[in-house]
Amino acid sequence: MSRWKAAAIHLGLSAAVATTIIVTMLSLWYPPPYFLLMGGTMLVVLIVGCDVVLGPLITAIIFKSGKKGLIFDLAVIAFLQSIALTYGLYTMFEARPVYTVFAVDRFEVTAANEISSSELERASPEYASLPLTGPRVVAAILPADPQERLGIAMRAMGGGTDIKALPRLYAPYKSIATTAAEKARPLAQLEKKNPLASARVIAELRNDPSAPHASGYLPIVGRFRSMTAIVNKRSGEIETIVNVNPW
Repeated sequence: MSRWKAAAIHLGLSAAVATTIIVTMLSLWYPPPYFLLMGGTMLVVLIVGCDVVLGPLITAIIFKSGKKGLIFDLAVIAFLQSIALTYGLYTMFEARPVYTVFAVDRFEVTAANEISSSELERASPEYASLPLTGPRVVAAILPADPQERLGIAMRAMGGGTDIKALPRLYAPYKSIATTAAEKARPLAQLEKKNPLASARVIAELRNDPSAPHASGYLPIVGRFRSMTAIVNKRSGEIETIVNVNPW
């Protein structure tokens, strides 16, 4: 077998494994549009670069049919690939979005590694563990104590834990959905800010004659970008999330 055939076989196997893992990961941990919101592209590039490209490339360099110790060399490559893949998966798992938190006048996406174990211990049982199959939509309710509210604000301004990563303050989104509905801004304002980017979205909504009047928008802020959440102005329910800058 030539080195190029060996590398091609290695590439095919690596691509099959990586594709299976990435598709599973995207469907479970990063359902659309959270992959873009949380910067998943960079992490996938890490996985693809280490698992799909480097392994077969090294095989092409070192492979020689009949070479003494070839099986050992290939086993080492496979071992190193598995370590790189495991690291990439662990990184993606830790950075996965776990909560979409409505706070004040926007939604903020919280990653698993933003919530400390000590905060989870202080949370109610409903929020004491992190979701494994995509983010849950919740609300963060500011505490009634003015001093505690000030402390949260000061820590956030100083780069500390923000309200979105304090599960002890979480509540079901339905309990304040009407507040979100009241905060929703007119779609006409979104169209004015983003006449080109939002044209398709607005057009889709206008397929329903009542949509422009029944829907509004709120920003949804991820780790790497912001998008627009279209919400029902009566119920506060999130109708869709679109890749449009809300600012």
